[in-house]
Amino acid sequence: MAGIAGGYSLVGFLKKDAYNYVDKSKCESITDGDADAAIAYLDGKMEADPMAMAVYNMTEEGMLGNLFWADGRSRLDYQYFGDVLAFDSTYKKNKYRRPLVIFSGSNNHKQTTIFGFGVVMDETIQSYTWLLEKLLEVMCGKQPSVVVTDSDESMHKAISAVFPAATHRLCAWHFEKNVTSYVKEAALRERFNRWLFADMSVDEFLTEWSLAVEEYGLEESVWANQVFGKEMWVNAYQRDKFCAGFRTTSRCEGINAIAKNFLQSKGTILDLVQNLELMVKDYRNNELLSQFRTIDGIPVMTTSLESLERNAAETYTRAVFGDVRREIERVIAVNLVRVGRSLTTKIYTVQDYGLPDRNVTALFDNNMGMMKCSCGRWCRNGYPRRHMFFVMRSEHVKEIPPHLILKRWTRNAKSLDEYVEKTKDDSDRSFLLRHGALHTACQWLFFLGAQQFHLYEKAMKSIRQLYAELESECVQVKGAAPANPRGVVRDPEVAKTKGAPKYSKRTGKKRLCTECNNTGHNKRKCPQLKSNLKKDRRQPGGFEDEDELEEAEKLWSKFESDGDQDLDSEV
Repeated sequence: MAGIAGGYSLVGFLKKDAYNYVDKSKCESITDGDADAAIAYLDGKMEADPMAMAVYNMTEEGMLGNLFWADGRSRLDYQYFGDVLAFDSTYKKNKYRRPLVIFSGSNNHKQTTIFGFGVVMDETIQSYTWLLEKLLEVMCGKQPSVVVTDSDESMHKAISAVFPAATHRLCAWHFEKNVTSYVKEAALRERFNRWLFADMSVDEFLTEWSLAVEEYGLEESVWANQVFGKEMWVNAYQRDKFCAGFRTTSRCEGINAIAKNFLQSKGTILDLVQNLELMVKDYRNNELLSQFRTIDGIPVMTTSLESLERNAAETYTRAVFGDVRREIERVIAVNLVRVGRSLTTKIYTVQDYGLPDRNVTALFDNNMGMMKCSCGRWCRNGYPRRHMFFVMRSEHVKEIPPHLILKRWTRNAKSLDEYVEKTKDDSDRSFLLRHGALHTACQWLFFLGAQQFHLYEKAMKSIRQLYAELESECVQVKGAAPANPRGVVRDPEVAKTKGAPKYSKRTGKKRLCTECNNTGHNKRKCPQLKSNLKKDRRQPGGFEDEDELEEAEKLWSKFESDGDQDLDSEV
């Protein structure tokens, strides 16, 4: 800062200088090309994060084709929470207009977690198939059980080819929008919405569908016949599938909305990779805060089933515990119909308040530690519902049975206890799980060790001692893989934007003066207009009124101050 004068800060450069410096730095960072610089950047990240991976292919012309990348934390999160996968494509996030695909899911705090990113050439089956195959390769072969997307046909065929055992669920919002477009009868639209969201059996759906086909004459409807053959949208076929709360791709839309704050439509591939890294850090910071609140916080017990509520608070994360507590509170709305017995198994028949015509059967066997419910909501949500808590209350159970606790919803979802037997080999997935478990355990160590200086010294001393012991016992430390020699990856072609084409300076077309229709100057520097002004200024009565004379005087003064230099303007 050079000084302060008149209330303004004086610095040694202008705003334009700052922009020029930033542009120059960006140009220097992509000397060999944008795509090659982005791949080199991802290769550099692998040195700091050995578990990070990036794969790509090239076109016949040597240009960048498809690209997929994920860091070590994303690969680890997929091992724990990759049972439900959601993804969508978004446009105008780079100057090449390449679709950006973001893979995401839900963590144990019911927050969005990102598994990886992909930039594809187009939205064809081949591009999506390549992308999903590389996702499966990077994630050590772990396949999702449920995949949630919109109604894109190319995505559907690619998912069927790469994830044949997965359940493909269509976004309910997109399907409801299609129903509004194709179905004109309001009563029939209501039925479609019921089939889309209502909790019913497959037989009930088939019966209602047959009645609707007969009533509204849907035999000749091509759209109706197409959607009937797809089980991806009917809730009756999805009722026993765990979807981690996913019914729509709204979380994908939320990620795309946040990405707008980090990405620009004129940005390079390198800018896209770097800025998406910042976005992921923002998501992970939210997860870290939720984990600390879960560990530090002690919720207040509010229900009459205090032992069950306290056990749930000690087991689940804060977000999931809120849902479990609401189910405990709803036990009061469950009515007992009868209790039967078959050997050591008790059979409870109950009803929900307000639904006297629908019986729900719950089985309980204390000797075998088994509890099941016919409503299927535990399979869909991953935690006990009110019918199960009603049986627990009747049987005086103090804690939730272990087989009803889904580990992905617990506060220790990333611990290694459940995966001990699966991680004794030397596979990549075992190394990934062990690395993640150690990282999670050390996070709390870092938090405690930073509280006070003497705790910091104690933690640092123990870490150095443990580091020396492990290093001496380790026979072979896996280093970073040597970089494979590769040629320069050319940049993709820049997509042409809509709008009127701009004239190039090389075309030779020059702007015409609006006064004399000649080139080489504009109206402000027109010699003919200047000559007329001189003539009219010298002749008395050359202007009709004083306003015209005053305007001419101003224009003449302007010409005299500008001089006679012509302006060569080209477009």
